[in-house]
Amino acid sequence: MAGAGFPCPRLAPGPEAVPTLAPSPPWAAWDHDRPGLWPLPDDHDGDLDDHPGPAWLDRVAAAVRARLAALRLPPPVVGHADWESQNIRWRGGRPLAVHDWNSAVAQTERFLAAYEQARGRPWTPAERQAGWAAGLWVRAFDAKKQRLAGGGPHLDRLAPEVPERAARAGLGWRRSRSLAVELRVAGRLVLVGVIVSVNVGTPREISWRGQTVRTAIWKDPVPGRVGVRGTSVDGDEQGNPEAHGGYDKALYAYAAEDYQWWGGELGRDLGPGTFGENLTVRGIDVSGAVVGERWRAGGTLLEVSSPRTPCYKLGYRMGDQGFVRRFAGAGRPGAYLRILAEGEVAAGDPVEVVHRPAHGLTVAEVSRIYHHDHAAADRLLGVPELAGTWKDWAEKFATSAGRS
Repeated sequence: MAGAGFPCPRLAPGPEAVPTLAPSPPWAAWDHDRPGLWPLPDDHDGDLDDHPGPAWLDRVAAAVRARLAALRLPPPVVGHADWESQNIRWRGGRPLAVHDWNSAVAQTERFLAAYEQARGRPWTPAERQAGWAAGLWVRAFDAKKQRLAGGGPHLDRLAPEVPERAARAGLGWRRSRSLAVELRVAGRLVLVGVIVSVNVGTPREISWRGQTVRTAIWKDPVPGRVGVRGTSVDGDEQGNPEAHGGYDKALYAYAAEDYQWWGGELGRDLGPGTFGENLTVRGIDVSGAVVGERWRAGGTLLEVSSPRTPCYKLGYRMGDQGFVRRFAGAGRPGAYLRILAEGEVAAGDPVEVVHRPAHGLTVAEVSRIYHHDHAAADRLLGVPELAGTWKDWAEKFATSAGRS
């Protein structure tokens, strides 16, 4: 349809009237298939995923992608022409998206009203939300790209608009007290983050106190989509499966924000996988996760089972056995996860907290009780989702009052 100032809006032409789009313009590619959250810009060098932050912007983009995917609408037209091939995306011979800055992106409400008039029927609520979500995606992409280029007005302009635009896209928005961002989707409060990297490793032998031991604590990010099935991530192994594997420890997750904190403490950057985690995530307070909390991560459903208790292998990895005690005392243990539904994950996939038990016991609190407060061990016995080995430990220290 025509843009603001044009009195005669009209619908998009058929595919035969417009050259085939090659390649797809990145500003429309919320459903791109490359690893990571962001598509590659076509007018700047560099990968936006190599420059994380600001955290709120990355989380907005992840939430919008998840929202658009969840709507599962027939191919909508969102935006207007300039009827040029680079401004239109097609799917199955029908126009999927038409972009221009002064329509769905900058003047979403005005555009939607004009398009509604042009096609002669009202938008459904889902279609209207898709229009707002698509406009928010393009604004977020432009802000991210401009930040990479050294700054500009888009980021500052977008920040105060997010609550209103997110609400109209079906996403309520507020900063939570934790590291996560809370979004209200279809009346339900959820937490949404993003996978920074998927990390795997295989065992290697190290010398420890005169003995040769196996460890797979060295893990590296891998590209593309990675299967998560059974009790592990494809391509990942444990040096000691009895201690570091199994149903309750199928994956280990750690927060990118906690890595940033450790970087300040240690005076050096720590890359994803340093602590041996399979999932490095941003926007989810991993150590603040409630035992039994469930995450929709990519195509999987995962459940938080317990904290990590560091052993000498972490000290070996960090080149300092004193780090084991330091890690235990920091209150940032990360979380082990069960696989409830198998699937695939990749860097850039959204992570949504879809269930949070009412008991409120977090993995950080379990870790604190284990290391510093055995008298409170009875608290662990009333949490059915906690891994059985932890309950066995708690039985040894629980008070008589706690058992009754």
